[in-house]
Amino acid sequence: MTSLAHLPRPAAEAVLSHSASRLVTLDELALMPAGEPSGPRHLPVPHIELVTRIREAFTERGYEVAKEQYSVSHDDARLFGTLDLVPTTGPALLDGMDGGMAVGLRHANDQAFALGAQAQAICYTSDEHHQAVEAFLSRSR
Repeated sequence: MTSLAHLPRPAAEAVLSHSASRLVTLDELALMPAGEPSGPRHLPVPHIELVTRIREAFTERGYEVAKEQYSVSHDDARLFGTLDLVPTTGPALLDGMDGGMAVGLRHANDQAFALGAQAQAICYTSDEHHQAVEAFLSRSR
């Protein structure tokens, strides 16, 4: 195992926000239109619809969103987000250990990239050491 404790941990805002993007709330996402289709096979989906369905899917599977952050870029066409999850029923993902689960997602109504999501379980074994296990959840083209 490799210790990652020596690496600096950026503030969550720094992970999602850069010069070409801005942090947004769920209320702001709800006001953003999906945009016009750019062809017969392109069907833009409002960001809020995607986020709502992802949240509902985790709720149905026994998880609650403890914290979430979103940012948009390129005239609000691209969405990036992180969701920190906690179990509502049954044992925690890392039962008996300190840690949690986070999900990152991306979505582009301008066809810049495919919808993607990635989960990461983080286990803290001591104050100076932690390890991460990643699982690729979905990606469609």
